[in-house]
Formats: sequence, structure tokens, C-alpha cells
Amino acid sequence: MIKKLRNRTVALLMVGVMVLAPASNKIRYVHADEETESVDELERKKKEAEEKINEAKDKLSGLEDNVDQVKSVVVELDNQIGEYNDKISELIDQRTALQTEIAVTQLRIQNAYYEEKLQYDNMKERIQYAYENGDTAYIDALMNVDDFKNMLNESEYVSQISSYDQVQLDRLCNIRASIEMYKDLLNRNLAKVDELTEEAQTEQEALQVMVDGKREVILALNVEIGETEGEISELTAQRDAFEAQLLQIAEAAAAAEEARRQEEKRRQEELRRQREEAEAAEAEKRRQKEEEERRKREEAETASDSDASSDYDDDDDDDYDDSYDDSYDDYEEKIYYTGGSLIWPAPSCYLITDYFGAREAPTAGASTYHQGLDIGCSMSSSVIAAAPGTVTAAGYNSWAGNYVTIYHGEGLSTTYMHLSGFAVSTGDYVSGGQLIAYSGSTGISTGPHLHFAVEVNGSYVDPLAYLN
Repeated sequence: MIKKLRNRTVALLMVGVMVLAPASNKIRYVHADEETESVDELERKKKEAEEKINEAKDKLSGLEDNVDQVKSVVVELDNQIGEYNDKISELIDQRTALQTEIAVTQLRIQNAYYEEKLQYDNMKERIQYAYENGDTAYIDALMNVDDFKNMLNESEYVSQISSYDQVQLDRLCNIRASIEMYKDLLNRNLAKVDELTEEAQTEQEALQVMVDGKREVILALNVEIGETEGEISELTAQRDAFEAQLLQIAEAAAAAEEARRQEEKRRQEELRRQREEAEAAEAEKRRQKEEEERRKREEAETASDSDASSDYDDDDDDDYDDSYDDSYDDYEEKIYYTGGSLIWPAPSCYLITDYFGAREAPTAGASTYHQGLDIGCSMSSSVIAAAPGTVTAAGYNSWAGNYVTIYHGEGLSTTYMHLSGFAVSTGDYVSGGQLIAYSGSTGISTGPHLHFAVEVNGSYVDPLAYLN
């Protein structure tokens, strides 16, 4: 019974260990550096923290699933503990009963010894009486017997002993036999008590193993669950810290972008104001010139109608006509490209990074036949009009990014792509060399540069053939 219970105990404790063993893997924490980290690094650490959180949650879920198994183990352990307690109680009851029986047997032995002494004294008195009355044969029969029991088996002696004495001898023999029986029973019961005591101690030790095992299984599960919950809390705090850093970076980037946008807006407004002032000044200048020319024409007409017409001087008339023609020639509202070399469109940048013609696409979505000239520029470098003309487009598309197209007349157009910002709008008239935009990397682009394209009658041509 003890061996069977002990084997069941070991099996249950092994189940408890196996239930908890899969949850013993520690979660590796993700630590943030003290120094400012890049967005990619923070995103990586945030993702790693989230993965660790999921691992810890899976671990916790597994532990919680194991709670039922551990409860089953605990119930079985409790049943085992109950069996041990019942067994110990039974052994204690048996030992108590034997101890009581031993006490009774010891009392019986004492009584038997007392009766033996009384019977022995009575027999001595009978012998003394026989001796005093001269019954030597009776005395010799008694004195020659080593064992009263053996004596009773000898018929020759029995005939010499009276019936009264026979009863007394039988009683004495029975008393002595009872004494031996009680001694044997006492010894057997004492041995049994020792055996039961040892068995009870063994059962008590096994019971203690069960109690300790139950406590360890429950404690291990609670500790593992507590540690896992702590890991989840710490990892969650790390992830939140990474998210906070990313939010700060995003807010700072948004603030910087807003500041840049406001600055660009202010700059565009300033450029617009300057352009409007220049246009107003130009309009005023034209008005004054027109007024002056009108005044001169009126004066000339007045002079031609005056009485001095007879004194008309050809030289004076020639001077008047030359003055009028010169003034008219100086005035022209818009001057378009009339041939010759175009102005280099990036005055601070001269490195050509890609030429017109066939090529390998530098990035996904790029053309394998380059229809322009790529000029390496830093971000926001000045871009100027290659010739005077009218801005026919200033906008955005997915492959060119921000772009400006200027029509110069005679079927010639120039286009400026991948810009970071504009200095002109659609419909504006620009002079050759006037600031029109800022280089950038919008659209399909691998870095800041200016894509400069030239179209003649709707077809792209090599810009190098037209540039100065």
C-alpha cells in the first residue's frame, strides 16, 4: 500500500512539473538606448516589444490553460492526502487497540503470577500436611516430578494423588500455560505496535511529501503567472515609451513641415508681392511712356496744323519720326524666344548625372529612355527660366512630381521636374533667368536633382543642343 501511494505521489508531482515546465522560458526584454534613435530603429524596437508582448501573452494564456490541469493535480493530491490521513488514523487506531490489549495482557499476566503463587503456596501446605501425617509415598511422588504436567501424564503417579490434589495440580498447570500464552501474545502485540508505529511514521513522511508537493505546484504556478504578468507590464511600458518617442518625432517633423510650409507660403507671397509691384511699376512705366508718346503725337499734330507749316523743316520732321520709332521699338509687352542658346537652368549646379537617351531605369517606375537632362542639385537650389515665355503649367503628377512648363514661342517649350517648391504660377510671364522654382526630389526620384526637358513642336529633344 505504501509503495503504491508513493508511486502515485511521484507521478502527480511529475505532472505538476510538466505542466509548469513549458512556461519556464524567460522573455527577452527590449531596451531603449538613452540617446535619440532613428525612426526606423524605434519602429523596429516597438515591433520587437509587441512581438515579446504577444509571446508573453501566449505564455500567460498557456499558464492559465494549465490552471485546470494543476487544479486536477491538486485535487488528486488532496485525495492522496486524505488517503494518507485515513491510513495514518487507521494505523493509530490499531496501535491504540493493541496498546490497550497489551495493558490488559500485562494485567492478566500479573494476575496469573499471583494465582500461581497462591496455588504454589497451597501445594506446599499439602506437602507439609502429608509429611506431618507420614504419607511418604505421596510426598515421594510429588518430589520426584520435574514437571507437573508430565507428572499428570504418568498413570502410576495419578493413582497416588487424591482427586483434590489433582484439581489443584491441573489448575496450577493451566495458570502457567496461561502465563506463557499471555507472554507470547504480549510479545507479538509489542512487535505489532512497533511495526504499526514505523508504518505510521512512513505514512506521515509520505503525507508530508504530498503536502510539500502540492504547495510547490501551486506556488510555482502562481510565481510563473506573476512573473509573466510583470513581464507583460514591463514590455507594455517599453512599447508605450517607443510609441511616445515616435509620436514626439512625428510631431516635431509635422511642426518642422508646417514651419517650412509657412515659410514657403511667406516666400511665395513675398515673391508674388514683388512680382505685382514689378508689374505695377512696369505698367506705370508703360503708361508714362504711352502718355509721353501721346503728348508728343499731339504736339506734332498741333505743330503740323500751325501757321509754321510753311516753314516745315525736313530735318526736324526726321528727328520727330526717329524719336517716335525708337519709343515704339522700346515697348513690347512680351518678348519670346527668337532662337539662340538657352540659359543654364540651375545656376548653382553644373553636374550632369544622367543624359538624354536610352538608359537603364534607375528606380522602379522610371523610364528606360531618358527624355531630358538630370542635373545634380542640393535640396531647394534655385531653378531659373531658360528663356522668356509664359508659364503654361505649374503643378504636380505622380512621376514628374512638382513641375513647371514654359512656352517660349516658335513651338519651343521647356519643363523643370521634381521640384520642391514654386516661385511662379500658371499664366505668369517670365523673363529669361528669372527664378521660377526650387529643386527637390518629388515624384519618381532617388534624390534631389533637376530634370530639365526641351520640347520642339511637341517632341522631346536633347537639351544640350539648345543650352549655352
